[in-house]
Amino acid sequence: MGIWVLETACKQTRQWYQQGLPELNLAVNISPIHFCDPQLISSVENILKETQLTPNRLKLEITESVIQSPEKILDRFIKLRKAGIKIAVDDFGTGYSSLASLKQLPIDCLKIDKLFIHDVRADSTSAILLNTIINMAHTLNYQVVAEGVENEHEVTLLKEMCCDIIQGFFYYRPLPPEEITALLKN
Repeated sequence: MGIWVLETACKQTRQWYQQGLPELNLAVNISPIHFCDPQLISSVENILKETQLTPNRLKLEITESVIQSPEKILDRFIKLRKAGIKIAVDDFGTGYSSLASLKQLPIDCLKIDKLFIHDVRADSTSAILLNTIINMAHTLNYQVVAEGVENEHEVTLLKEMCCDIIQGFFYYRPLPPEEITALLKN
């Protein structure tokens, strides 16, 4: 299933590019089981070759549970990065990762879980943690994505905290490819 999702997303992204739309960056979630599959790297490389998608346009999103044992997966991270593929830690802040894992693994991006975003208005501790995560990530040269943003207050706060990318229902709900095509053309 994971390979099918990745292949479908890459084919759609390439189709948009062939229609004259700007070349987009693509982020695809990879399950922990799929990430540990010995065939993952060759499968990803084959899909990129088949779809002619530029490797540095692809970002694989993994959950924090994957990076619990960095010594076991460091080789996989290095091979993906060497191929030009970016890696993001999804739902950061709610899982099992340690700061030592962040130090050891070549990661490009932290995606902050929506839990921190939604609690920020009512809970000053969440605001402190959110700001600390963003600052730490920037210090480590990671891109920061805030997930699940739903209102203008959250957008304003995240911009003040210098969050790199803000995503969520405030901007758009998930759309089928034909609606995204129309949106990109406008």
